[in-house]
Amino acid sequence: MSESRKTQRGDDGARDRTRRRDGGQSKASLHASHPHTVTRSTQGDLQEIGRLREAIGQLQTDGRACDKEEELRWRMNQLEKDKLELSSKYNQEVSGYQAQLTRCRALLEKGEAQRQTLEYELVVVKRDAAAQKSHSEDKMAALITHNQQLEGLSAELRQRASDLQRALEITQQAQYDDERSLQSELRERDHLIHSVNTERELLQEENGRLDTLLQEQKDTLQELKDRMDSVQRDRERDAEEVRVRTAELRKSMEREERMKNKMETAIQRVKALEESVEAERAAQLEFKVSAEVIQLRLRDVEAALSVEKRNQAEAASSLELLKHKLGEVERAHTRERQRADNTQYTLTLLEQEYQYSKADLIDQLEKAKSASADLIGQTERDKAESAKLIGQLEQEKAESAKLSVRLQEQERVQMERGQELNLVQKRLVFVEKAYEDLLTEIEQLLHHHHQGAPPINTTGDKKNPSALMDILRRELHRYNTELKDLVKVVETLNKENKDKDEIITDLRRRIQECEARCACVSEEAEHLRVCIADAAERAQTELQSITHRWEQEREQHTLSKTHIHTLRLEHDRERQEKLTFLHTLYQRLLTGCVLVAPPQSMMGSFSWAELSIMLQEQADALTSDLSSANQRIARLENVCEGKEAALTSVCEQLKQREESWIKQREELDTQHTHLINKLHTTAQDLKSRLDHTEESLRVSERSHSALQQEMTRLQELVRVCRRNDASLLAACAMLAGCVCAMHGSVRALVCQKALLQQSVCDSESLQQEVSALLHALGDPGVEGQSGVRAGVWKFRVHVIAVMAALRLLTLYRNTHTLLRVGGGVCVRELRLSNTHTEEEKNQRLMKMLTSSQLCVILHTCMQEVQTELQRTKYSVLAAARSSFTKLIEKLLPESESGCFGDVGSLARHLGHGLNNLRKTHPLPLRHDTNKVMVSALQQHFLVFTQRLHSTEVERRDLRIELSRVKRRNTHTRSETKDNTHTWCVPVQQFRSVCEELSSALQREQQAQSLLHEQATQLQELGVTMETHTSEQLEKDHTLAKAVQSLSDAKAELKRKDQSLRLLGKRLSQSQQEKQELQQSINRAENTLRTAARSKECLSSYIMSVECRLRELKDRLLLSHSTSSRDDFILHLPTMHQDTQGLELDSGGVEMKACQALVRSFTDVYELACSKMACLEREISSYQSHITALKAELHDACVRENQCYLIGCTDTLAPLSEAEGNCGILALEPTGVAVKDVPRNMHTLQNKSTVPLKKSRSVKKPFKISTSASKPST
Repeated sequence: MSESRKTQRGDDGARDRTRRRDGGQSKASLHASHPHTVTRSTQGDLQEIGRLREAIGQLQTDGRACDKEEELRWRMNQLEKDKLELSSKYNQEVSGYQAQLTRCRALLEKGEAQRQTLEYELVVVKRDAAAQKSHSEDKMAALITHNQQLEGLSAELRQRASDLQRALEITQQAQYDDERSLQSELRERDHLIHSVNTERELLQEENGRLDTLLQEQKDTLQELKDRMDSVQRDRERDAEEVRVRTAELRKSMEREERMKNKMETAIQRVKALEESVEAERAAQLEFKVSAEVIQLRLRDVEAALSVEKRNQAEAASSLELLKHKLGEVERAHTRERQRADNTQYTLTLLEQEYQYSKADLIDQLEKAKSASADLIGQTERDKAESAKLIGQLEQEKAESAKLSVRLQEQERVQMERGQELNLVQKRLVFVEKAYEDLLTEIEQLLHHHHQGAPPINTTGDKKNPSALMDILRRELHRYNTELKDLVKVVETLNKENKDKDEIITDLRRRIQECEARCACVSEEAEHLRVCIADAAERAQTELQSITHRWEQEREQHTLSKTHIHTLRLEHDRERQEKLTFLHTLYQRLLTGCVLVAPPQSMMGSFSWAELSIMLQEQADALTSDLSSANQRIARLENVCEGKEAALTSVCEQLKQREESWIKQREELDTQHTHLINKLHTTAQDLKSRLDHTEESLRVSERSHSALQQEMTRLQELVRVCRRNDASLLAACAMLAGCVCAMHGSVRALVCQKALLQQSVCDSESLQQEVSALLHALGDPGVEGQSGVRAGVWKFRVHVIAVMAALRLLTLYRNTHTLLRVGGGVCVRELRLSNTHTEEEKNQRLMKMLTSSQLCVILHTCMQEVQTELQRTKYSVLAAARSSFTKLIEKLLPESESGCFGDVGSLARHLGHGLNNLRKTHPLPLRHDTNKVMVSALQQHFLVFTQRLHSTEVERRDLRIELSRVKRRNTHTRSETKDNTHTWCVPVQQFRSVCEELSSALQREQQAQSLLHEQATQLQELGVTMETHTSEQLEKDHTLAKAVQSLSDAKAELKRKDQSLRLLGKRLSQSQQEKQELQQSINRAENTLRTAARSKECLSSYIMSVECRLRELKDRLLLSHSTSSRDDFILHLPTMHQDTQGLELDSGGVEMKACQALVRSFTDVYELACSKMACLEREISSYQSHITALKAELHDACVRENQCYLIGCTDTLAPLSEAEGNCGILALEPTGVAVKDVPRNMHTLQNKSTVPLKKSRSVKKPFKISTSASKPST
């Protein structure tokens, strides 16, 4: 900058020197233009002219001062331009460093995430290895104990075999000894052998049954023992897994706390860095952070879902095993009951085996009892731990594969144990066969003994068979008593087993409820995961679109910068051209003031004496004019001094501004260096972190294959969850269709109800009219009947009212209202598909079952409930009511959106009927039944017809009698008149009588037909009443069923409320996260919009300034050819006003800088224009003064010529020529004076629109000339 300033100062000095040289050359040319051989009278005039030239030189120095001011302004513009370039460079460097910083930060975050995942996998692997090791150790210990038990059993079996062998030898020896002694006894007791044989056969059968029973009991007890051992091992394993999971949960909590602390510190650092970064970059970084957080949460949710599903599968498998075991235990108990009933009467030899079996059974039953108690406690503990495991589902992701491996190992171990058990069973079968052979041999010996035994001898050491039988009977009696005791024990055990079965059923029911809840939770979690994934995808797409827009705006910004740079270069070039044009104009002004040489002018014919005589006469006038010109010059000098003082103050202000700009630039440089140092340090830190993350990435590549497998498994789980979601949506669609169908049936019922009510109203009106007719007729029978039955009717009314009140009370007690929608059900249409009517039913059904609009409707309707559940103070009832009404409004069709339910309310009808009755019947009405009224009407019609018939008969009789009387009278009259004439009835009268008779008959027939029709209508009304009563009974039955189904539905709704609350909480959390994402996106969009708006305003502002400058350039170029001053001066304020009127954003630094630049440029331009206007005014005043002087000179010359002509009359011819020449010479100086004015001065004079006033010095010569012309005349 200092070098540029020095170069600018050198250029300014060179320009001043060139201007001085040009001024000196112009003065020399002016001096050279005048001749040196003039008289003394002309030398004074030349001095005056020289003074005028000096005044013009001073004016030129003032113009140079204006040029200096322009140079200073140009320097200010250059400084502002340098400042803008520095700020643009600084912004570019800052943006580059920020981009590097964001890239480093993104790499660091990726590395940190991968490091965390690797640490988590390492911990999981270590935990699994430790668990596997402990499990293998426990397994080895269990195998050792099992082997020890088997060895003990084998030792016992060997001991028993040896005992049996010794007993066999002893029995054989005894048999051999007793054969001879028993032969005599066996022969004598043949009659006892048959009875003994029968008893023996029975005993053999019972023995076989007991053997099979014991074998089955042993097998079942062994299986129970093995299962109880496996259950115990599973329980220990589950307890260990729970402990491990709790430890992992604690570790994860600590890790989460550490991560939260790290996130807080990182957020603080990010905020500190974002204060010095643009708003767009900050918004993008926030959005990236939020997207990563959402991805992490999605991963956690997927892990939780997988763990939850695995746990559900494990729980289902364990439940199936428990069910199978319980069924086997129940079957074993039933078998034991049957076998105990069969063995109450049959127990024979097998004392030792029975004792052994009894002891084993008691031990095994005690073990089973303890195992069942352990199972109950285990189930209770599992139930207590199931609630804890719900929170630990997120940590059980990688255990499914390990559990499968463990299950395979357990199956292998079980197979080995099964083989060992088969070997032991084979050994036991072999021992039992040997024992059975021994028993058969004993029985054969006894049979042989009984067959060939001689009579019993009491001598010797031989035993008596009767004593042996007595011993056997006593032993059997003792066995029976022990068996009864055992039966009692078995009954107590059965009772305990029943209690345990009830407990197990309760546990199963609870486990099923837990499974249902877990299924609901898993479905909701899957739905939330899908929603979050959709939101993340939408946010990612929006982020990509925003980045694309940002890049486009960035390119536009670079293009605008290049365009502005080119415009600046063009503006500088044009300004240089204008400066050169002004310099050339100044040079032309200086050089154009040279007078034409005398030989070339018309005054060359005059001699110097004549010219001196002519000029000497005007010397006094010129001196007076010169004195006035000197005074004017003095005033102008004072004005110039004031302007010089103003220029000096402006120069000082510019110097101060320049110093302040230099200070600001130094401060900006220091800040820039400080920021660069900070960015270097942060870049180094990020490089170190990147190195660390690269190492962790290298380690993480090893576990990539395992993660891929896990990803495939998770994809399968996601497919299953999507299938479940689709099934749930289809079920919702079906339920919505059911609701719509039910609503259609309700609408049809409402229409039927309206029709029935209308018919009832018509029947009531008809009944009222009939009753009014009956009252008008005054039927005494009806009145008496109604009077008799009035009390009964009132009693019936009161009884019905009491029954209705009791029914309403019971209904109120048995109903629990959750939601009530007032004003009827206002229904609207839900269009699940936009298909046309021509499409097939299958496509419509598919679109309806997979409709996304139904999901949207459910979410929007349940949103208010979720928001109320999130609050601390719940007002769920109102929210649930409003959401229910919204759901019904959106589901049901809109075609008939009338509110049903308030049209035919009971209270309104009762009140309306009561008011009508009070208006029409002020007295209490008589409640006549339909049958009574119909019978009364029938009676009235019958009486009426009878009266008509009687009246007709009487009328006919009277007519007949009248005719008879008339005949008699006529006969008497005819007899009196000599019996010459006869009386006849006229034809018309006879026809009228016949017509009356026929009409009477017709009326009777019509009355009879009406009576028949009424009878048939009454029969039809009775049939319809019976059908209505039967339909009413059926409706009551259906209503009772509906009430029962409603109670069941309420119970199901209560169970589903808890699951809905959990789902609502999770939905609220997801909605909060979605709102946060939306807010961050909105902030980013707002920042980008503000940036784009500011850039657009800046570009429009620069374009408007460019347009104004181009217009100004065109006007200045046209000013060379045209002579209007408006094109030069009056258009700049309009441009300034337009620039002030632009709508600019004052938030950016670039806008402020551009505004300041344009304002300073307009100020400088206005000052230059004002200065040029002043100079033009002064030049025009000088020009007018010179023209006035030349006009006075011309007048003086004319007067002198006239005087000379009057004085010299003797020389007419030469003087006439001289007069002509003088006239020509008098005109030529004026022409020369007009030509001497430069052309540029003419243009300036034409351009100047300000009118110039004539000075006093100009007016005086005119006065003198007029005064001089008067005496000449």
